[in-house]
Amino acid sequence: LTKRRKYELRVDMEDFEGNRVFGDGYKLHVTGFTNGGAGDSLAYSGLMFSTFDKDQDTWSDNCAATYYGACWYGSCHYANINGEYLWGTSKHYATSVNWNHWKGYHYSLKAVSMKIRPVP
Repeated sequence: LTKRRKYELRVDMEDFEGNRVFGDGYKLHVTGFTNGGAGDSLAYSGLMFSTFDKDQDTWSDNCAATYYGACWYGSCHYANINGEYLWGTSKHYATSVNWNHWKGYHYSLKAVSMKIRPVP
C-alpha cells in the first residue's frame, strides 16, 4: 500500500468527557509528528506489528499478550490503540485503549481512529 508513494497518518482520539485531540504528520516510517494536543505516543519507527500470536516486538516477553492489544510495540508501548476497551479511568496498568502522552496508562479512551492519505 505505501511502497510507491509517501503517505501520512493521522490518529484522532476522544475521551469520555468529549475532549478530542489528534496526532498527525506521522510518516509511515515514523519520522515526523505534529502535536495536535495528543503528544507523541506513536514513536516507534520501523517496528513490526505484533499480536498475541505473532510476537514481533523487541521485548523479551510478548507485549501484545501482556497488554491485551496489538500494535507496533517496542518494549512495550506509549500507545495501545487496540487494547482492551474499558470506560475511562481504570485501575489496570496499560492494558486499555490508551495514549500515554495524553491521558496516561490508567485511562481508556472512548474512541481512536487512524487515517492514512497520500502526502500532497
